[in-house]
Amino acid sequence: MNILIILSYGAFIWILHYLSDYISLKFIKYKDKILSFAAGISITYLFLELLPQIHEENIEKLRTISYVSILIGFSIFHLLEKYVYQHSNKEELFERLKHIHTFGFFVYYLIIGAVLYYLMESSLKAGTLFLIPILFHSTISSASSKELHEDIKVNKYIRITVSSSTIIGILIAYYIGVTQSVYYGILGFVIGALFYIIIKDILPEQKEGDPKYFLVGMALFIILLIMI
Repeated sequence: MNILIILSYGAFIWILHYLSDYISLKFIKYKDKILSFAAGISITYLFLELLPQIHEENIEKLRTISYVSILIGFSIFHLLEKYVYQHSNKEELFERLKHIHTFGFFVYYLIIGAVLYYLMESSLKAGTLFLIPILFHSTISSASSKELHEDIKVNKYIRITVSSSTIIGILIAYYIGVTQSVYYGILGFVIGALFYIIIKDILPEQKEGDPKYFLVGMALFIILLIMI
């Protein structure tokens, strides 16, 4: 796959993540519907596309690495946030959450870039299917944690750095490369992180959200999987 095509996919993520605060404000009245729709797409992609890729791997060692990495990805995101909440006073809490959020999303999108590169190398279909839920996450990230994002995004250099980490991840994968074991490890990490982000930040809580849009997101993505 031409590296310029892969970089163009990364650029979509970069631009949408950078503009996510503006987009979320523009469509704030549709927040619950968009979050529900994105959750439907993301859950469907994880269960029907990403997880089967790991399960179909013929090498038992690689499957084990992947499943352990899923657990690690989910646990790291959960434990970091839990640690900050339990070991910070009110004055420190917001500041620590801000730093962890910034660092966590930089690393997350760095790994996203590497995974995107290898999926695109595998096939355009695999890369495109991966891109769709990631674009939704990038676009609506500030809608799901707006108070935290507003303070972070005052600094345009931080915004540019975090947003560009997907491009950096693609270039690292292109120039350095990773072994098959490392690839399945980072793929598992991304799956675990996606699970946490969907459950914690995207799935509307309790009475919020619109189940119809969740079902529409699921149905449309299933149709897309069947068609391509």
